[in-house]
Amino acid sequence: MYWRVMGESIRSYDSEKFDLPSKNAYMTYMHGDMLYVAMSKGMSGSVNFRSHVGSSIAVSTAIEVMMHHAKSIITSSDPMNREFGIKNVCQGILAYWSRKSLSHLRYNSFTNGEIDLLNDRDRDILSKNALESYAANLVLMVVSRSLVVGISIGDFDILLLEQDESVNLLNDAKVEDVSRINHNISIKDAYKYADIFEINPAEIKNIMLSNSSFRTSFDSVEDFKILAKEYHNIYNNKSVYKLNGEIKNNLLSANKNDQKSDVTACFIYK
Repeated sequence: MYWRVMGESIRSYDSEKFDLPSKNAYMTYMHGDMLYVAMSKGMSGSVNFRSHVGSSIAVSTAIEVMMHHAKSIITSSDPMNREFGIKNVCQGILAYWSRKSLSHLRYNSFTNGEIDLLNDRDRDILSKNALESYAANLVLMVVSRSLVVGISIGDFDILLLEQDESVNLLNDAKVEDVSRINHNISIKDAYKYADIFEINPAEIKNIMLSNSSFRTSFDSVEDFKILAKEYHNIYNNKSVYKLNGEIKNNLLSANKNDQKSDVTACFIYK
């Protein structure tokens, strides 16, 4: 049975009000029996004024780089070789993202309008690393029949509905965990801070990826976990249209609670 994915992204109230592009981006791609899902959230600091571009570059780069290595990683029977391969992919993504972002900057120099909005501290940051303006978090999942591989840098939540109906919050990106939230693909040696996951697909029913703004819109983590079961039950009733509507409604509800954050979620099911 092949895996499928459904994704939705909602711009924040502030983004809608001021006609700003979403800082979030996601991309999915199916190649053979491998499903690639990448999600990125642009950093929201004043110095990160091009993070909407950085997040778009991040998702396309992540899938492009992983596609070249996924088969060898998935088919390797040696856990050490898989881990080494995944780390190489992570470094490749970061290097390729940097080159693409610098290329964008080369043809789209900072404008006076962008620079005038920055304070002295932000200008100092940019003078040391111009890519801070493009800074974004990233999560990438490759789902096959035999193995699920994940790479996460930054504050993302990964929910797994397991076969015994328990729900596991794999990457609990707590708001107070400042170090995790500040990890992004523009910083030096960012690959060292990546969380790497390997999951047996036979042990799970679905996977949900979301940025932390989605989870924090719920009263508790337990309420958030219930979503994995609810979405599974809706899909079991063969209502893909209803499932899409439910995901969108949940994101719209989260958007009302946090009017400054764009909200994105991807639901991976089979």
